[in-house]
Order: sequence, then C-alpha cells, then structure tokens
Amino acid sequence: MAASTKKNNPIVVLAPREVPIGKFYGDGGARDTRRFVEEVKAAWSAQRCETEQEKRDILWSHLEEVRQELNCLLDGDTRDPQRMLQTIATTYGERRSVSCLLGSFQSTRQRHGETCRAFSHRLRDAFDNLLARQRDTDVTMVSGRLLLDHFADSLLDSILRRQLRERIANTPDVSFLELREQAIRWEDDLDGDRTKSSLETGFIIDRRKHFGNCVFFKFFFFDKYVPL
Repeated sequence: MAASTKKNNPIVVLAPREVPIGKFYGDGGARDTRRFVEEVKAAWSAQRCETEQEKRDILWSHLEEVRQELNCLLDGDTRDPQRMLQTIATTYGERRSVSCLLGSFQSTRQRHGETCRAFSHRLRDAFDNLLARQRDTDVTMVSGRLLLDHFADSLLDSILRRQLRERIANTPDVSFLELREQAIRWEDDLDGDRTKSSLETGFIIDRRKHFGNCVFFKFFFFDKYVPL
C-alpha cells in the first residue's frame, strides 16, 4: 500500500485581542467620558464578549468611585452592561444642548500668538463634542464641511484665509487634515522668511550691556557694542 502523502494543515487559533482601557473616575469631564465609553465598546468587540456577564466584568473592573454612583442610579441593578454604560455617558458626559455646542464651536477662533496647529486642536475638539452630542440626541445640525469652512475663516492671517477658501472652492473633497497641513506649512514658511530677513539686516542680538542709563547692543554682523 502506498504511503499517504496527505499533509496535516496546522490549525491556527486567534486569541482575542485585548484593548487597553484607562480607569474611569468620573471627574475628567465630557471628553474623558467619551474616551472611556469608546474604549469599553472597542474592548467588547475585540475580545468577542459573548455574554452580558463578560461585558459587565470588563466594564466593572475599570470603574472606581463611579461604582457607588451606578448602584445608586440603577437602584442596585447592575446586571445590564449596556444600560450601565449608557448611564455613565448620560451622567458624566456632555450635558449641553446641540445648539449650545454649536455656538461654542462657532466662537472658537485663532488667538494672537497661537499656532495653526494648536488652534486646529482646539477647534477639532469643539467639533467632536458637537458631533458626539448630535449622535446622542439624534439631532443633526452640522456636517463635516462646517469644520473646514470655519477653520479657514477663523485664522488670523488674511492671506492664508483667502488661500484656504480658494482651495475649498476648487477642491470640494479636500479633507480637514489636508487643509490644516497647508496652513501649518504656510506658517512654517512665514517664520522661516522672518528669520532670514532678520539675519540679512543684521538685527540679531547677541547680548546686551548696560552702561549707566544707556543700553548697548552687540549685533550679529558687528564685533562691537553699538548704542541704541
């Protein structure tokens, strides 16, 4: 009898992937609450929780003082993990209305001395709060286009504002990240031009000395102190 040439294929078993979840203390504001809710949902999905008890164990193990509040709010019935998570989102999450958050977003503008990158972070955070509240209340008032338009209109530099508006008009599918990158490059180039201009004029101060009531500056291109 001929020997069998059939090979046994190895069986690969994929272990559930653990998703890190930060502890929730209930004192981090709406943004921290949103973070926690999203992490818990991701962990439930990644770890393939099949029973409500598994989901509850994951949620309960990452709560601190909030456990007592949940017991109080749910009258001691903490068997339903979905209800528990929704109670956390409602109690510790965003309570402002969609219209209030929209007003807060529209009033967010670049401050003097604030970089385009830092401003984009503040604006994105305000926009995310607005979108999350929309989802929670099933009230839709804005779309992603509002973020692009408001970012372009709220920058301090008038030339940059005009350039970004033109790009939005000429490229309807431009993303917020692409628009933001253009603004950051513009800002970096402008800072580089200012530095180069200062070097060319020689007004780079090396150090200063005080002689009585007079102040003397030592400039980059001069090897002596010049009174100002």
